[in-house]
Amino acid sequence: MDTATVSTTTTVTSTSTTTTAPQGCVPPQHIQASYGVSVCPIPYNKKFQGTGLRENPSNIDASSVPDTMYFPGTYDACQAVQACMDFIYNVPNNDFSFDVHYLIGTQRWECIGYFTGFDQGEAFNVVDSNVGAVYGYSYISQPVTLPFPACK
Repeated sequence: MDTATVSTTTTVTSTSTTTTAPQGCVPPQHIQASYGVSVCPIPYNKKFQGTGLRENPSNIDASSVPDTMYFPGTYDACQAVQACMDFIYNVPNNDFSFDVHYLIGTQRWECIGYFTGFDQGEAFNVVDSNVGAVYGYSYISQPVTLPFPACK
């Protein structure tokens, strides 16, 4: 009786996708609060856009406690930036700068407001592999022409 040996090889392929943030839009260069303000809202200017970095609180104002809020990961970048803007503008101390970044591990947006503004993206120097897309805004301190309705 003849015998045969059959050998089989099974290959398992897996793929993994790391999402830096929900896709949808690019946040605007200028933004202002959309609700809850009793006076003409101050426009804010985008000073930083990138991935994998956080704003370093000690670069801004170590004496001030930052304000933090989380937003659903289902928000696109524009929705997250606007929600963060509305939050930080309506906190009691009226924060003058904020960053909003997508947390890859928890798949949600983290919004952090600071009382002090910043000039450029110099404050974004903390490397964090859990941070996907990040946007930093600061108040506009000089008169500029903006595409916002006039205040009444």
